[in-house]
Amino acid sequence: LIEGAREADADDSQIGDLVSALGPETLVIFISDHGNAPIKKYFHFNNWLQKKGYLVRRRQWSLGGLVYRLGLNRESAVKLGSTPLGKLATRVVSLDLLQSIFHRLRTTSGRLGSLETVKAVDWSKSKAVMIGDGFLYVTLPKGSREYEEFRTKLIQEVAAVTDPDTGEAVCDAFRPEEVYKGDLMEDFDPVAWPKEGYTILVPMIEEDRLWTPSFDDGFTGDHYLLGTFLAHGPEIRKGLRVEKICLYDIAPTILHAMDAPVPTDMDGRVVLELFREGSPLAGKAIAYKESEKEKMAQRVRALKRGGKL
Repeated sequence: LIEGAREADADDSQIGDLVSALGPETLVIFISDHGNAPIKKYFHFNNWLQKKGYLVRRRQWSLGGLVYRLGLNRESAVKLGSTPLGKLATRVVSLDLLQSIFHRLRTTSGRLGSLETVKAVDWSKSKAVMIGDGFLYVTLPKGSREYEEFRTKLIQEVAAVTDPDTGEAVCDAFRPEEVYKGDLMEDFDPVAWPKEGYTILVPMIEEDRLWTPSFDDGFTGDHYLLGTFLAHGPEIRKGLRVEKICLYDIAPTILHAMDAPVPTDMDGRVVLELFREGSPLAGKAIAYKESEKEKMAQRVRALKRGGKL
């Protein structure tokens, strides 16, 4: 709805238009999948792992590195775009191709692409690599004493990282069981999450630095944990500020509002305090139904007992 909006008043206007068009009897829920916050600095996590000796990098030739050493990076490409040659290129080459080329260029600090970073790792000699935003991969055998000791040490060291200029803590680090649940917990390794004002980057940089300014690639803001939730309708409490709500809670709350049962294995809760006191939705008991997963498990067990599986 408002993906292209650039100002808060534009967002508010579009939401108002939507609510008016749907009418006063319609329940409207507006959510964002994340918030946004200004960035003070980028923290190059894999460079930090390399400095700690936990990541070993293979030195290899790459086209991206050659182009960077020849002086072509994103900043110089932007300057080139304003020259007669650059303007000619925009007329004879498709915009999609030019954008693809641009995003493959390194930044002024020589940041590698994510895939280039993964290819640069010597996996046989590395203990830990960040392979996604916040997701660490530990190469040691899971369940071993060495793995547990290293995991504990790594979490403590990540949490102790501070901004060299301000002394502020940069990351939170968690064991997977602190943030996940389910049957596949054993497949997860520690998770690192940046504090407000910082962004963790997977791509490594050529230079021996752990920090780059936020404007190095043109961005001064990034995703933030706290997002936006708005609700409007005849049974919604007016002026309520919901203090404890997460994305998990949206689906069961909508099912409750639609008089549909909530699966017993669905994450989250029905946010009953959202509804006006005395309204049907506030007073109605939450209906639950057996999960499809459990039904399937029962069917499999029945087939096994009958010798059909």
